[in-house]
Amino acid sequence: LPFTYVEDERLRVSLYRKIAETSSPGDVKTLRTEFKDRFGPLPKSVERLLVLSDIRIAASERKIDRIETRDGKIMCSRQGQYFLTAGHFPRLKKHDPDGQLAEILAAVKKA
Repeated sequence: LPFTYVEDERLRVSLYRKIAETSSPGDVKTLRTEFKDRFGPLPKSVERLLVLSDIRIAASERKIDRIETRDGKIMCSRQGQYFLTAGHFPRLKKHDPDGQLAEILAAVKKA
């Protein structure tokens, strides 16, 4: 969370804790709304942090314990074993961070 978005250090730490404690997509949506209401439009870094929470939650729901990207592929594993989605590792098509995070989230939801 950028200092320019939330200046108070204790509040930033508290907000990080709230993000870490999210356990459902609804929790993340609620935080997005709360952040916008309290602090204004979300900076890209905050939106990315919330998307990472969405990915973490989706992965947990599907028992995925590891997600990595290598050579343009999204590789997920359960209990240390990589698995294929529809017979292959999904490929990243986007080159920007926001697009890639969206692709990773979509791939995890399909797993």
